[in-house]
Amino acid sequence: MTDKSSWPLGRHKEHIRRRFIRTIVLACFMTIGCAQIRHPASVAGCAPIRDSLALDAGIDELAGSYRLTLISNQGSRSGRKSLGTLHLVRTDTSDRSSDPRFAHTRPTKYVDGYMPYYGHARIDLNAVGASADQDITSLDPIYPGVLVTDFRAINPDTQRPWRAVELTLGGANNRRDDLVVTGWAAATILLIQNVIANEFSGSWTSGDVDPVSGFFCARRLAN
Repeated sequence: MTDKSSWPLGRHKEHIRRRFIRTIVLACFMTIGCAQIRHPASVAGCAPIRDSLALDAGIDELAGSYRLTLISNQGSRSGRKSLGTLHLVRTDTSDRSSDPRFAHTRPTKYVDGYMPYYGHARIDLNAVGASADQDITSLDPIYPGVLVTDFRAINPDTQRPWRAVELTLGGANNRRDDLVVTGWAAATILLIQNVIANEFSGSWTSGDVDPVSGFFCARRLAN
């Protein structure tokens, strides 16, 4: 794991604030939303997760292709589902942008710890009321459609460690350079709460003015 003391200070502080607030908000949405879920929308083996991801949970084998299922249980499209695909690739310091204008942009030096995977997704977010500011199908290693972050910090209220492993679909900060885009932009955030063989699952949220949320499952596809 990369030494977080080496992170650019501005980016470190900004992400502590954003990740903590987002994780707390998502937990609140899921507490309310799970009570309103319409059971017919559930698919076999995909259900809401109550527990948080363990601090020592391994995510070293997530690279690969998955069948992604999003189910909404809060918002105007509660009870609806969307099926699609997700592909994750392990990040590497040798990655470079596929855009000739940024071909010399190097990934941040904490890429292997804080941002362990990048990728892309093909799924109808609108079907469940979700949205994204950027193209979720982008294959660019530096500016991908999907970016996975493994964030750890200390809860300022309890002084206890907490962890958030998130997949951001189409976010303005889906970038592995040193630039942080300030302000809130449309994105769909998948918070991993459980990892088992060939599958991971958890909660998702999207939007900030009229937020929607639900749960998801990602099952590995056969080669």
